[in-house]
Amino acid sequence: MRKKEMFYKILAYFGGALSFFLVGFLFAYIFYKGYKVINFKFLTDVPQGMILGQEGGIAPAIIGSFLSTFIACLVAGFFGIFTSIYLVFYEENEKRIELIENIIKCIGGIPSIVFGLFGYTLFTLYFGLGKSIISGGLTLGIMIFPVVEIRIEKAFREVEKETNYEKSR
Repeated sequence: MRKKEMFYKILAYFGGALSFFLVGFLFAYIFYKGYKVINFKFLTDVPQGMILGQEGGIAPAIIGSFLSTFIACLVAGFFGIFTSIYLVFYEENEKRIELIENIIKCIGGIPSIVFGLFGYTLFTLYFGLGKSIISGGLTLGIMIFPVVEIRIEKAFREVEKETNYEKSR
């Protein structure tokens, strides 16, 4: 092995170890500082007090996170699966397939802050959904759509290759 390759290998291992150490340190620090207040009541109670969040629990935040994630998975899954089915099994024009795939990849490259502004403008202001879990979930669903679609499309293409291989035997 050349010295340059060895150097990059050591650098990669060092970077990975440093990343794991920092994440572990953050979790340990948060647990050390917060283990006294984290209990069942804290997880299931609602915030109370004059300044919201100063006392009470985090139940609405946990429920809101689960609901927005559920909505996002439904939206991205629905559109991702059906877009993949269309591109792999129905569309025969290669230029059209390439155009749609490029558009999906471009959507995947949009920064999340732009998605947030888009979702706020479209769902909150234009459609009148207000600042809600539905608005956030739909925005998050659009944001993760490219990841879901690309993975499912690759899976369908692999199944198609295996099926064609089995037929040729």
